[in-house]
Amino acid sequence: SLGDSSNESRTIHLYGEVGEENCKNLISALYYLKSNITPPEEEPIPPIDVLISTEGGSVQEMFSVYDSIRDIRNEVEIKTYGIGKVMSAGILLLACGTNGSRKVGRNCRLMLHAGSLKELEVDLREVRWYENQFIKSLASESKLKESEIKEIFDRKTDTYFDAEQALEWGIVDEIV
Repeated sequence: SLGDSSNESRTIHLYGEVGEENCKNLISALYYLKSNITPPEEEPIPPIDVLISTEGGSVQEMFSVYDSIRDIRNEVEIKTYGIGKVMSAGILLLACGTNGSRKVGRNCRLMLHAGSLKELEVDLREVRWYENQFIKSLASESKLKESEIKEIFDRKTDTYFDAEQALEWGIVDEIV
C-alpha cells in the first residue's frame, strides 16, 4: 500500500507473502503512481521505489506483479530494494526493477528454489509451465543463463545466498 496519498510518496512495498491481497495492493499502487503525476514538461515521471521483504508465495501472483512492473518500467524507472529477506517468488520481483536500479541490503538473505507445496497442489503440467516461465524470466532479468538456473533447480533443495552472490548473478545492481 502507499505510504500516504500525496504524489510525493513514491515508495511502495511488498512485505510478507506474495499473495492475492498484497499483490493487488502493490499493482494498484504502481499504476496509481505511474498515472497520477504530471511532471514538468519534457521531464520524466519520477521513479517508483519498491521495497521487498518476503519469503515468497504464489507464483501466479508473482507473475501478475512481474508483468505489471515490466509494463510500467517502459515509462517509469522502477527502483527495487531487497531488505531483510527476499526468497522464492520475491527473487524475480527484485530482479525485474529497471537495470541499474536494483539494490539489496548487505544483510538481506536471499533464497532461490523450484516450487513449493502450494504450487504442487496444481497439476504437474501447470507447475512445469510456471517453472519454465520463472527460469526464462529470471534469465532475462539477470546475468544467469537458463541452464544455470535449471542446475540450481535440479538440486531439489533451497539455495540460500547473500547480497554479494545476488550482485554477481546480476539479480541486483548494488549492495547498500
